[in-house]
Amino acid sequence: MDKSNTNTHKQVSDDLAKLFADDFSEASAARIGKAMEASHAYADDFISGAESMQDLSALAEDADIRRLLDEPLQKPRRVWGKLATAAVLLLAAAVTFQALWLPQPGVTEDVQRYTTRIGEQKAVKLDDGSTITLNTGTEVLVALNDDVRKVIMHRGEAFFDVAKDPNRPFRVELGPQSVSVLGTKFNIRRHPEQFVLSLVEGEVALHPSTEAVADNAASLEATEGGEISMAHPGQRRITAGWVVTYSMAEQNLLASQHDDLSSNHSWTTGFLEFHEQPLSAVVNELNRYSGKKILIGDSAIMDIQVYAGIRVDQLDQALRGLERTLPIKVISDFDSILIVGDSEQ
Repeated sequence: MDKSNTNTHKQVSDDLAKLFADDFSEASAARIGKAMEASHAYADDFISGAESMQDLSALAEDADIRRLLDEPLQKPRRVWGKLATAAVLLLAAAVTFQALWLPQPGVTEDVQRYTTRIGEQKAVKLDDGSTITLNTGTEVLVALNDDVRKVIMHRGEAFFDVAKDPNRPFRVELGPQSVSVLGTKFNIRRHPEQFVLSLVEGEVALHPSTEAVADNAASLEATEGGEISMAHPGQRRITAGWVVTYSMAEQNLLASQHDDLSSNHSWTTGFLEFHEQPLSAVVNELNRYSGKKILIGDSAIMDIQVYAGIRVDQLDQALRGLERTLPIKVISDFDSILIVGDSEQ
């Protein structure tokens, strides 16, 4: 990690540590807002870190907290205490950052925010006829105007079924990179340091967020083995069947072609498919949907191969099903689930 990234991470850590301090104030929020304006890296790190702190997402949905956002921040109500005050100021700073991305000169945009909690899934029908299906723990901002349809994806996973409109490109912004389309179907899963794009239908352009789509952008072309790896790919056109992983830190693209991408978006039906995947990977995926932390307490079982279909709204039953078919034992506690080896099976 270079020195600039180290300094950014340190500044974000210091600011998050001060977030709930007694002296966190409007001035602190304003300073954070300016830091967000100056650095997208800082903004992404700060918002991601804040979302991992105490249940700020729940506070953000609270009607009274949302109402406070519309009031001057000079004297936040003390009845909510330090936590609510910090949440209001944080949200104000985050809104400042979001506003920097969305509006264009001379254009008034109606920005909508859509979120899902852990374990929740939601389909959102947009005014243009497009549908965005949000997976667990996802947040997107949507702005539609006469010239462009724009989505900022902050976190999580979403499946996009985009209505064709040749006069209004549809653009998904993912930090330093954007995905632009006219009409197609694709899945995006955003991680803190990378995102994975699975293109089910049509064609998209992957390009730096600061650039418009070039007419002569090169297409991804299959190589022997069906995989491509390239640093600083610039602008690329991507067609159906490709799965692209882009590392934002390394600015590296890794792509592979597939005949069937159904498993990449089977979650939209509330169903997860695992085909000979190690138990450790299955548990990591299930933790995205579980209110309880699922842990593996026995290294000897981490690589057990799992072939299963699991409904996200029936995780307890699914774990019991795995317990019956694999040499494991599932121990459920108040706030966690432990999986250990079972020598009797």
